[in-house]
Amino acid sequence: RRSAAGIVEWVREKVGPPLKVLEKEEELPTALQERGAQDAFVGRGGEALQNLLARIAAKHRSLGLFCFVKSDGGSDELTLHRGLDEAVALAVNDADSSGAEEEIVGFLRQNLLPIFGEIAEANFYHYESSGAQGILWALFADGSGTGHCKGHDCRNAATRHAEVFRGVARAVEGLKVVFVDVETYKDYVTEELGVT
Repeated sequence: RRSAAGIVEWVREKVGPPLKVLEKEEELPTALQERGAQDAFVGRGGEALQNLLARIAAKHRSLGLFCFVKSDGGSDELTLHRGLDEAVALAVNDADSSGAEEEIVGFLRQNLLPIFGEIAEANFYHYESSGAQGILWALFADGSGTGHCKGHDCRNAATRHAEVFRGVARAVEGLKVVFVDVETYKDYVTEELGVT
């Protein structure tokens, strides 16, 4: 069930341009911070890659946030930012080639889910349809230990415990390991996970 604020945010994401073009690299940290639980796909390079990424973003907007940082030189590259701090890069050898779009979309889909990351409305479908054998939900208390975590408290707790949960995810094949903003999704946590 979406809140009014969630619906407004969803509409804004769907009606704006599918590719956010950044003039400078310095603008990227703000865009990444605002992505929430979504993945961010960041292209760097020339006009051919920008045009290709715009086409991909228009077709696959539901995968996450698509950004392009203008670059005067160097090679074309796409970096997928996922989870708390994971980044996976793909060198794009020829953005004008007939197979470039298929290669990039395949890379994005194959690397979409982090080893350990936040689950929310924006990415729940991707976890649900991932074919995982199971999902391990990490639920954290607030800073006082007496209530449920919310927002940045959840992300901070997840960051503190990330290596443990990444270790679990790596050790158990087919298992996805996630954390959730318990306060925001308390109805789901109570009704579907049975945690009060």
